[in-house]
Amino acid sequence: RFHLEQLGMGQADFARIVGANRASEIFSGQRAISLSLIKKIHNELKIPYEHLLEDNPKARMTTL
Repeated sequence: RFHLEQLGMGQADFARIVGANRASEIFSGQRAISLSLIKKIHNELKIPYEHLLEDNPKARMTTL
């Protein structure tokens, strides 16, 4: 959320990138961000991979 706020974006903007259902689940903590979604977010918003992984311990564990 911090990065989205820094970009002047909200959940609706994020939903346009990842889909409404996923955005809602990610924001509520019900869904971890998959590696493919991390790549998409990085490519669209230029948020560094490291920041996306540190905010998402489940994704970090799946890369080991």
